[in-house]
This record gives sequence, C-alpha cells and structure tokens, in this order.
Amino acid sequence: MSVKDFFKSNSFKCLAALLCVLLASGIFLTIAYGFLEVTAGERLQRAVSYIYSGADVSVYGENDVLITAEVKDPKGLISETKKTGNAEIDQAYKVTFDENGKKELDYLISSKGFGGWSGGTVTCWIAVTVENGAVTGIRKISVSSWGNQTLSSEVNSSSLFENITSKYTDGIYYEPVGDFLVTGATMSATAICNAVNGAIAFVKTDILGGVVSNPFEGFVFTEYIDIANPATIYQVDGETVTYNIITKSNKQAQSFTIEITVGKGGVISEYVIKKYGSTDGRLDKDEYNALVRTDYEGKDAAYFKSVIGENGDISSNENYEAGEIQTGATRSNYLCLYAGLFATANYEKCLGGQMQ
Repeated sequence: MSVKDFFKSNSFKCLAALLCVLLASGIFLTIAYGFLEVTAGERLQRAVSYIYSGADVSVYGENDVLITAEVKDPKGLISETKKTGNAEIDQAYKVTFDENGKKELDYLISSKGFGGWSGGTVTCWIAVTVENGAVTGIRKISVSSWGNQTLSSEVNSSSLFENITSKYTDGIYYEPVGDFLVTGATMSATAICNAVNGAIAFVKTDILGGVVSNPFEGFVFTEYIDIANPATIYQVDGETVTYNIITKSNKQAQSFTIEITVGKGGVISEYVIKKYGSTDGRLDKDEYNALVRTDYEGKDAAYFKSVIGENGDISSNENYEAGEIQTGATRSNYLCLYAGLFATANYEKCLGGQMQ
C-alpha cells in the first residue's frame, strides 16, 4: 500500500478519529481539573468554616499576614513539614476571634498522625487554644484525610472527638484507651490521638517557645519505640536498668507495653509483657498470646541483632530461628524482639556511658 492509499484508508481514518477523541478528552480533563482542583486556600477555609462555624474569625499566616477567603495559596507559619513525636505537622495558622466580649486565640494545625491501620495515617485540622502564652485546650478537630483507613464511620459515630476536646488537661498524652478508645477502630483512633499529641507539642515548642526534654536523646533503635509517650521510661539502680517500654504499632500488630530489666553486661534478667498488642480477629486472645514469645531472659543485644538484623531491619520470617517466631504473630513478635534490642543496646547509655 502506498502512502497516498494509506491516508485514504479506513485504518487511517480510524486512527485519526481516535487521536481526535484522545486530544479532546485531554483538553476536557485539563479544563475540568482546573475547575475541580481544591486549592490550599479552599482547604483552609473549609476547615475554618467547620471549626469556627458562625464565628467572625481572622486567620493569619507567615509574618502575621491576614489570610482572606480569596487567597488560593496561603502562606502558613511553617515553610516545610515538621516531624513531632508520632505526627507530622503539615501547616499551621493563627486564628483570632471575639467570643462573649473576650479575644480568643487559637492555632489551627494540620497534623498527620501515624499508627493507623496497616501503617496508615489520619490527617486532622486541630484547633489548639492558647491563653497567656500556654496551651489551654483543644477547641475542635476535623479530619481532612483518612488515608487508607476503612473504619471512619466507627470513629465518626463515637464520642472520640468530644472526649478529646472536653477532657484536655495540661500534660495529657492521648492514647486509644478508656475515653479515647474506639472499639473496632483502635488503630484509626491511635492515629488521631497521635495527630492531636503532635499538634499540642508543636504549639508548645515551635510557636510558644517551650522546651521539651528528651530523655532518649542519642538512643538507638527507637523507630518502633514510642519515646514520645511519657509512659516510656527507664530507671537506673546501680548496674540495673529497668525499662517500661511502649512500642509503636507494626501494621496489624498494635502497641505492646513491656517491662524489661537489664543487668551487668547488657543482659536481660526479666522480660514481662504487661499489655499485648492485638491481632486482626482471626485468633482469640489466648490463641494470639500463645504465639508471642516472651522468654528473653539471658539475652543480650547480639542475640536480638542475630534475629532481626544489625539495624533491626529484618521484619519477616527469613532470619528467625526455627520455632522461635511463629507464623501468625510475626509482626507482634518483631515488636517484642525490637523492644529487647532497644533495652539491651542502650543499657550503657542509660548508665551514662557509651552505647553498644
């Protein structure tokens, strides 16, 4: 077939028609995206409208510049995200308004909380109230992104948000227990609690200039240890270090609370799981707990490294000794091994010496 015949053929006509359709579709989608795109300014105004419904508020960003509803790209108080505890702060704004003749001051924080289901996150707008240079409460919370969480309806129908705002006290650390537990959506509640904790810590330190001491400064193997949780502590008595360790979640495996005593030479003398994590429901509590190994007395850092790697980077069965880590609780056992590595590897650090 000659070139001239090809351009006259039905094949060419079909190709030309298809290209025209693709071109038209691309143009249409580009235009539609321009109309449907939600700008940063619109996201901010939606949060403001929900949290301060009916109130005449003023929102300020970088350099105390007033941000109006028309601003599509508002400049907030930070130029880049900041990791704070178990959360990541995406943006922050100052909000003022009058209520009952009193000038109110809030900081509206976009905070992404970690620890959700299967390692996911929940991002929230959190209004942190401030008075006389101190955080005094949480006014309201609005979820802007559920990440890959699938049980948002369980959280929304619970009293979690109301309890967080009504039960604030100075120094509180929100955890999914008691008033902050959502049955069936524990890990989503964990992420929300972490988002709130991160927002409070950010306002206290980065905005109000407070100093939060870190007793685990310079410690190693902290990735799966909740060092932001004030319940994670260690005590030294001579050559003995006793830890109370709260782990982070490990995808489906939820947080453990473990008490570990380490003696001379960095060897564990006592290892007690005070609170087990939970499984996905395939096993009952006793069946699940039976799969979690606890006999780590006499073990040191070298042992734990031999199982989960020099950097704690082996989190599957590939390097576990036969029979020690059982299928069905691999991630939970990894948390227990990691806690043991954290306790033994930082033994000398706790005593004031050098880390192993």
